[in-house]
Amino acid sequence: MVALFKDLSTVWPSRWGGGVLLLLSLGLHGVVLSMPVTERSPEVEPLPATEHALDLTTDAIDVVQLPASPEAPTPEPEPVPVASATPAPPPPVSPPAVPPVPSPSAPPPADVPTPATPAPETSDSPTPDPTPEPSEPLTTAERLRTPSEYEYINRNKSLTADDFERFTFEVVPGWIEAVSQNLGQDVAPDLGKEQPTLSIQYPITTCLPAPPAEGLVGVIVKADGSLMQAPELLDSTNYPVLDDYALEQAAEKSFEPHNSPSPLARWLTVKVVYDAANCTP
Repeated sequence: MVALFKDLSTVWPSRWGGGVLLLLSLGLHGVVLSMPVTERSPEVEPLPATEHALDLTTDAIDVVQLPASPEAPTPEPEPVPVASATPAPPPPVSPPAVPPVPSPSAPPPADVPTPATPAPETSDSPTPDPTPEPSEPLTTAERLRTPSEYEYINRNKSLTADDFERFTFEVVPGWIEAVSQNLGQDVAPDLGKEQPTLSIQYPITTCLPAPPAEGLVGVIVKADGSLMQAPELLDSTNYPVLDDYALEQAAEKSFEPHNSPSPLARWLTVKVVYDAANCTP
């Protein structure tokens, strides 16, 4: 049919060609439409291309296969550290917590007594020595045999023949007056006479700083010969331990009774037997 149209377009002039062609085209279309349509499977007609249709060009997509990643090496197990023969040092011991000291400005309530915290007992603390019991004092006889007991004190009043008058008129009257005040005015002793000498033996050989001097002990004797009071030291031997022993010896002596209505004041000279030539320094 196209060829037919081309032939006709050459026959008619160009000015009529357009109209004739249009009429023929319409007639041919009517013939075609009046023809019986055979049944066939419908076909999908492609969409006509237009000027504005996108030129869809399907580019082939190349699939690039990446090389397989190398497998990561399996890590070898680390060696287990062998315990050292030297033991690990012990962990530092933290000091015990010190309890807070309460502030003096905020004392605890009066009705709630604060219990006293007992001091911790330490096993390494030394055991305190027991308090020694006080020892009994030495007797005079024990003191006589102890060299450290011989303390020298120079307080002797020498009883020589030249001093006997002074002793008779000064020392004895003063002693009798002091005894009368202690016994009372109604029992004032009378002046008696000198008694036999009281001899004392120095019992050790240790040398003394100075030889012992003569001592003097006064006694108040009642009518029956007994003592009214303890003997009194009137003159020292310069060694207190010898003086104490002389007083003990005088207290144990028996004196001659008398017929005086008043007690008698008597005295004894004390002599210490001491060998300065044969003592040990």
